[in-house]
Amino acid sequence: MKQSTKKILCLAAVLAFLGLGLCAAALALSGFDIARLSVPSTSDRTEHVRSYDPDGVDRIVTDMSWDSVTLLPSPDGQIHLRCFEGGGFTYSATVDGAELHITQKNTETKRLPDWFRINFDWDIGRNLSLSLPKSFDGDLLLELDAGSIVIADGLELTGALDAKLDLGSFSAKSLAARSVTVQCGAGNVTGQNWQIAQYAFLTANLGDVTLSQVSAQDVTLAANAGSVAFHELTAAHIEASSDLGSIEGSILGTESDYSIDSLTNLGTCNLTDRQGETGKTLHLSCGAGSIYVQFLSPPLAA
Repeated sequence: MKQSTKKILCLAAVLAFLGLGLCAAALALSGFDIARLSVPSTSDRTEHVRSYDPDGVDRIVTDMSWDSVTLLPSPDGQIHLRCFEGGGFTYSATVDGAELHITQKNTETKRLPDWFRINFDWDIGRNLSLSLPKSFDGDLLLELDAGSIVIADGLELTGALDAKLDLGSFSAKSLAARSVTVQCGAGNVTGQNWQIAQYAFLTANLGDVTLSQVSAQDVTLAANAGSVAFHELTAAHIEASSDLGSIEGSILGTESDYSIDSLTNLGTCNLTDRQGETGKTLHLSCGAGSIYVQFLSPPLAA
């Protein structure tokens, strides 16, 4: 081996060793503890449970920065809020008139080493659960900067559900509501077995929109950088669009029921534009994907 090659290899080894040392020093200054990889710590978290009478609340508003929200049926018909405070975050829940307003605040001023600290108990300290009466007579406005929304089976809302997420996904099963509006910045929108009295408006900028067994008067589905899929959809007016993905679905009804207007720039479409017979409308638009929609005629009455 040439002398110059040996010198280069030795220099590379020294630089690699120094790099490892700097990484170790940075982790030590940030408070990194390898033990937290296997056993998350909750010593800095304090659990809080607060209850409210639903008769005095007809609107619930959440404004979260770094959190996930879970909605589930209440076991006793009351409204229950469960959260963990600590780690630089606190919650404020106030009733103003008939509105329950829930906010999250960051009470900790970060120093430079804090930005390199690795937190392995994120899920333990960053989850808020809200238990509602199974038939809640009120509106929900949920706003999250970074976090997901999960709605458990069996909630019936006579009001409207409006969810806005910058970074996170939305998921709901067996949901009943007057209307549903979901806007996701970077995340997926998933729904199954919904009964919506008026309209469902669902959008995802960087994710997919997927519905199954949903009934509504009007349905609008849009995915900018993802795909749209719907199965056994029942609606009088359907609009679906995707800029970079595909559209695939099935509709309970017959093709002759709908006035169809479809557009694909780079893909294919299995439907032909036509005028319907009942006033129902179907608008489909794809930028760089294909469209495939089939109609499933409902079973004949006995």
